Amino acid sequence: METTPPPPDTTPAASPADPGPESRPPARRRTVSRTTIALVAAVSVLLAIGIVLTFRPASPGSDVIKLNPDATEPFNGLTGGTDVVGQSVHGVTYLTFDGDQAALHPGDSPVLINFWSSTCAPCIKEMPDLEAAQQAHVGELTIIGIDHLEVPELGLDMIRRTGVTYSVGRDPRGTLLRSIGGNALPYSVLVGSDGTILATHAGQLDAAGIEAFIAPALVN
Repeated sequence: METTPPPPDTTPAASPADPGPESRPPARRRTVSRTTIALVAAVSVLLAIGIVLTFRPASPGSDVIKLNPDATEPFNGLTGGTDVVGQSVHGVTYLTFDGDQAALHPGDSPVLINFWSSTCAPCIKEMPDLEAAQQAHVGELTIIGIDHLEVPELGLDMIRRTGVTYSVGRDPRGTLLRSIGGNALPYSVLVGSDGTILATHAGQLDAAGIEAFIAPALVN
């Protein structure tokens, strides 16, 4: 009796290079090493510390914003240096917000020059008192406010917010402040009727302080 052989197995054999799904190893997940995480965290902490140190306010009670004490450089005929008392400002000009040049000593009356910035809190507090002094001494004293190292838009916004009406100008590169002996804000310079610098003051002046500061120029 003849027997029929079984049909051949047609199932393809698994290729050694192509293991079946059951035998494939699970996909590896991308992981971030602990070293990378630690480095990122350290950089973040250092950046945070740098920001705090850069923008922290001056010590409590301080009324002076320290600037870069870059070496003074001559400007408009001033010799610079920290001791400018006795120097003359005749011929010295400043940049107005209109882009013109104006005399720092425009007439024959005493002048109070005040350097400020919109980021200087003591300056903001001081400006209304300066405005009051200007109104109290119309015809006796000229006050000129100089915006230090700012774009015009910030300075003009500060002027609007404080409501000052005295003359204002700009020191966009900081050369005038340095040449007139300053390295801090606010900074005030008293000029006599003859154009000679009589006194300087770094720091905020209140109403009484302004009157005391300008008194030597008003004696005559």
